[in-house]
Amino acid sequence: MYEYTFTTDSGTEYFAEFFHSQRAADEGKELYLFQFNTTEGDDDGGVRLTWEEVPLRIMSTVTQIVKDFLSKHPGTSIQYHADENFKGDTRRAKLYMAYIKNMLPSNYEVIPHKGDMIIQPKGSE
Repeated sequence: MYEYTFTTDSGTEYFAEFFHSQRAADEGKELYLFQFNTTEGDDDGGVRLTWEEVPLRIMSTVTQIVKDFLSKHPGTSIQYHADENFKGDTRRAKLYMAYIKNMLPSNYEVIPHKGDMIIQPKGSE
């Protein structure tokens, strides 16, 4: 597992984690599962919503983390899932995909995969 942390201007702490997928490795692929969120939970033990309204600033930082990880692990693929506010809500997934697509190195692409997204080297299966 690889971990990154960052703090927004308002003081909210975030973590970003990459977990190696053993199942993909068994199939001969280098795939990491990626997630990011706040370090604080809500009163029910769930993830706390920040309502910071700075998604582009946060996405910029997350994208820099992904780019850093890819530079240290060339040829690797990354799988992530964008949470929904309600069933069928794809706004967050579309935002992530559009932003990440524009910021990735030119030899990578973002593709949908079974409800998730995969960042992979172009021409990968």
